[in-house]
Amino acid sequence: AYVSADGDLLDKVELDESLRLNSIRHIALGRDGLVAFGMQWQGDPAEGVPLMGLHRRGGPAVLDRMPIHEAVAMAGYVGSVAFDAARRQVAIRFRFILFHEI
Repeated sequence: AYVSADGDLLDKVELDESLRLNSIRHIALGRDGLVAFGMQWQGDPAEGVPLMGLHRRGGPAVLDRMPIHEAVAMAGYVGSVAFDAARRQVAIRFRFILFHEI
């Protein structure tokens, strides 16, 4: 949800019901309003569900479909998320840092 400083709801996005056990834990805001978010999966980590996504107000959330071995290695948790200075990559941290082109 995007909320103004006055508490007004500006936009709201919900993930598919199949991802209801995912919760957003970390966010980063890009200069152009693109939001990157990292999540924690409360289900079986071996399911390899998406743990990172991107969103721009007014549009749908775009989830990162990383290779299953990377998703499983993350054990259901993204520890932090950040944009690089050029805004061409998003870094996510779990046991080590992965960079994904955006």
